[in-house]
Amino acid sequence: MTKGVTKENIFETAIRYHLLNLQDSLKHYHQGHICDNDGKALLEGEGENPHANGVYLVYDGDKILDVASERISRKSGIKKTEDVPTIDAFVCRLRDETDPDSVFLYNTEKQKITRVKSEFNNNYEGDLDDLLQNSLPSDFLSTDSSMPVYEVGTKTASAVLMAYALNQRQDKGIKTLIIKRTPYGQLGMGKVAEFGKQGLTREFFFEYAPQHKGQFIDEKNKIIGVLREYGQIKDKPLSESYVSFAPQGEVSYIPTSVALKKAA
Repeated sequence: MTKGVTKENIFETAIRYHLLNLQDSLKHYHQGHICDNDGKALLEGEGENPHANGVYLVYDGDKILDVASERISRKSGIKKTEDVPTIDAFVCRLRDETDPDSVFLYNTEKQKITRVKSEFNNNYEGDLDDLLQNSLPSDFLSTDSSMPVYEVGTKTASAVLMAYALNQRQDKGIKTLIIKRTPYGQLGMGKVAEFGKQGLTREFFFEYAPQHKGQFIDEKNKIIGVLREYGQIKDKPLSESYVSFAPQGEVSYIPTSVALKKAA
């Protein structure tokens, strides 16, 4: 691949990145579950997948470093800016990172990435629990909605608050993106989530679905990929699609409604 990561393909690139996490995790797969290093199935909402790499990314056009740096507590935490001119270079840079506390600022116009290791000043005068409940669907942490969304981890809460704070006075289109290691669903993989001023904009996750009638993202292990997109109201996604990869490698999206009609 030679094309760089842009605003238009950054979420698709995150899906590709997370597919590599899945491939690493499948070395520890047993009967529909990813297991930990002791062979125990990873449980939804508990702990983290030790075989996957998490990501916390803030992205915009060519002003992201200037805009975000205003909120960086320690200027010494702004590390070297690097060119990542291709999708492969972008993915490799993220996968090479060994510090789990790193946050990346990504310039989508010039394909430049900057690692930051610092706290962010995202002061919020309201109730953060209310902001999280307005920003996330009730099933964000657990498929049956049994886990309240205000129990999200620090990194997810920071990503929600960062997107809100950077767009508070004016919606500049700045987004935050995280790849979570906390298991969602039976399989044991975390999800990919993107946030804007109004909270969650889209999410992607893997599911073990042996009864699925359509295309799998991993047919051998009966794993599907699900993409959901959200508007301002989070009770129900605006759309849901099954994700797969075509023979040439491009990502394919089939809306759930269409897939269900084909299976009927």
